[in-house]
Amino acid sequence: MKLSQKIAIDMSRRIIENDLAFPLTLHGTANFYKVSLTPAREAMILLEETGFLRRLESGRLRPAAKLPAKPLGGETSGSPEERLRNDIILRSLAISEPEFIREVETAKFYDIGRSMLRRIFANLASEGLIEIVPRRGWRLRPFRNEDLAAYLDIRKVLEIRALELAWPRLDLARTALIRDCNRPDSNGQPQMNDDLHDLWIGSCGNDYIVRFFDTVGAYFHVILNHAAATTPQIVNMADEHVDILSAILKQDLGAAKKSLAHHIDAQMEVLEALRRQASTKSQRIGLAADH
Repeated sequence: MKLSQKIAIDMSRRIIENDLAFPLTLHGTANFYKVSLTPAREAMILLEETGFLRRLESGRLRPAAKLPAKPLGGETSGSPEERLRNDIILRSLAISEPEFIREVETAKFYDIGRSMLRRIFANLASEGLIEIVPRRGWRLRPFRNEDLAAYLDIRKVLEIRALELAWPRLDLARTALIRDCNRPDSNGQPQMNDDLHDLWIGSCGNDYIVRFFDTVGAYFHVILNHAAATTPQIVNMADEHVDILSAILKQDLGAAKKSLAHHIDAQMEVLEALRRQASTKSQRIGLAADH
């Protein structure tokens, strides 16, 4: 189960019991659960889609006037946004040329209104998965191996440098928490949390490195994180995370850099596992598209 899903489950219970102990904002949620903004944002989107939160005209979120009778359970990955993100990623791996997505047919297939579809598409566009073309609509771009290889080359140099710069300021308590979130849960099921990268990128003190990962890196982060979470590679990825974090907790910078470099080099294998998964899906994967 993703960290964002765990957060959403706990928040849904707190909302029903009127027991929210933190501001209902993105930063308030992230600070309370001691996570980065990404899982906090995903949890709040899920709670809005499932009727626990409502969005005011001001854009702020509040508990819904009429709440579901029960909090969320363990199966929270079937929201429209999660389904669309999954299908769009798989489709991007299966095509060689850009495709335009037809709104009406796609909204009907996923049984959602066009206003919700457009909001979801706006979120996916912010992640770089699709783009809006004036007077044409939403366009899906193919994902190319050579683009990933070029990105990983630069990423390895910059992320290792970020780790070096942030080393004296790393939060060891948060490091231990994230390490535990990459170990099997109480039922022995694998789980993965990739907040570790924000530990050093966010505190490296180099704005150019931070901007690279916020812009160029955002698209690849979504693809790779999805790949790791939806293929058998989740176990390997989680183990690699534990190796990096354990080296940090032992204050062994050399071992941490070596484990991080190995982890980044292994990303291509993760993508190939997802590409094999994509090849077994239907040609359209539920998306109504035009070339």
